[in-house]
Amino acid sequence: MSMQVAVGFETGLLEIRSLPEGKLLHSFGNIHDRDVQRVAFGPEDHWLAAASLDGRATVWKKTGEQWQLFGTLTHGKGVNAVAFAPDGRRVLTASYDGQLGQLLLDTLDTPQPSFTRLYSDQEMNAVTLDDSGQWVLTTTDTGAQLWNQADWQSPSWQQAISQYSSGKTTFWGALSPDHRQVALVGDYFKLKIYPQESEPYYLPGHDETVIRALFTPGGQQLLTVGGDNKIKAWDLRQRTLLFSLSLPSSAKDSVWDFDFRCPSQQSQTELKGCWLAAPLSVERRVVLYQLGN
Repeated sequence: MSMQVAVGFETGLLEIRSLPEGKLLHSFGNIHDRDVQRVAFGPEDHWLAAASLDGRATVWKKTGEQWQLFGTLTHGKGVNAVAFAPDGRRVLTASYDGQLGQLLLDTLDTPQPSFTRLYSDQEMNAVTLDDSGQWVLTTTDTGAQLWNQADWQSPSWQQAISQYSSGKTTFWGALSPDHRQVALVGDYFKLKIYPQESEPYYLPGHDETVIRALFTPGGQQLLTVGGDNKIKAWDLRQRTLLFSLSLPSSAKDSVWDFDFRCPSQQSQTELKGCWLAAPLSVERRVVLYQLGN
């Protein structure tokens, strides 16, 4: 299967581009009324979801060569995150209205979203899942909560995550593929890492607010993007910076999201040959990087 990336812009525009050429494969047009905050591919790239500040998340299904709208999750406030379950049976959303949205994808009936209020007085900024799909991490301004979907209870080491508060705002929480590590980022510039079996620690982070973090498939590296218009990669075993990319934009906070894609046959511990795609919202351009050694 050829590789592709999906990107969204502040105008509500959603696009799919090919790798390595960067050729426009499909434009959905301005499907949202406000910024597209996050996009995510589902299993085998036959599903695509976009979360927007207009309070909606749209889910698209590819049939043949055509993309069709499958369903919409409408929240009371902006939707900041969207994530597919690894088994491809559902998609989750996180909204500033404090609710977790869910849309089942394996139904033959008209898809009906459901909503669970996890927070009554806090905005939800992010939702991520581990590779099993059993563990879900939700993030608010003050920290993160790890949930076991079997009973919606939290593990004992969850307490350390909940207690973290620096008087600053957490923008995003990332869960490692094996659910044994959590990374929190925000306007405290640094990266806060919570391993399950050892003490939490900091990494230096960025010169501005850190907006998003993403574990690589093997869980040994962490990718981050910041308001300093830089994408950085971190080695979590050595706790060191691997590289830093300065994006070609002079506008502050030009990048809110990025896509990371690796060849399907590649080792999960190797970054060589993987791609980073960053939409520059102000310039309405996409920057593509292929990682080397």
